[in-house]
Amino acid sequence: MQQVTFKDVFSITWKVILSLTIVSVVAWIIYGLVTAPWGDAVKRDVTVKTTDKDPYDTSDYHTKIPKSIWDSRVAWAVAHHCHFAGMNREEIIRALGQPTEAKDYALTYTLPTKDGTRYDGDTCTEYKMDSNVIFLHNGYSESSNYPTADEDCHTISREHHYLGLRIPKNPQAEERVTQARILAQQAAERQSEQERNAEKKRLGDLRAKCAPFVNGSPEQVQSKTMPLPPKECREIVGWMRDAYLDALYDLQGNSQKPQ
Repeated sequence: MQQVTFKDVFSITWKVILSLTIVSVVAWIIYGLVTAPWGDAVKRDVTVKTTDKDPYDTSDYHTKIPKSIWDSRVAWAVAHHCHFAGMNREEIIRALGQPTEAKDYALTYTLPTKDGTRYDGDTCTEYKMDSNVIFLHNGYSESSNYPTADEDCHTISREHHYLGLRIPKNPQAEERVTQARILAQQAAERQSEQERNAEKKRLGDLRAKCAPFVNGSPEQVQSKTMPLPPKECREIVGWMRDAYLDALYDLQGNSQKPQ
């Protein structure tokens, strides 16, 4: 049996230590590559491209609902002179008119307020001006212009500047209901006017019919110097509201009843 020498033991130990050293160096190199700043930048870049979206970006709002509904919402905004998140530059100008100042990133509307800043006696000659800026993101009204989750339509001044107007869920359907209500109201008004005109004509005809009896009296009827006026004249001839005449009309009515 061959005897193990110190030289053999030292050789084996040295080889083991060298192997462990090489493994450690490789491990540190791999760790350094993973945790290096450029590696983190790559990971961040991938994350931004795949998950992040600019919170102010509203350029896709009009694609989240049918085009017909979006167009009807814009038409409603134009009719009420207000704006909402996701409208593009052209739609905003259609609704609000030409801005005082227009830039790629904002539309500015400057309007006079009711607050006077200069007077000539008691007459206000100059009013405070108020500027309302609508910020744009990629050409669309960005969400920072409006409260969180606000879908209302905002004017550029007065009470609906901050609170906004509620836009119907389906403006076309609500507009049809509104038009039907307006038509029904107009029809009712026409009918009322026709009834008023008919009543006016009836009273006119009655006045013409009863005009000869206006200056009469029950005594004239009783003395037969005036014929008994038509019974319907009592509506406009005051002296005909008389007990004697009532008795005459009752007798007249009884005589006309079939026997």
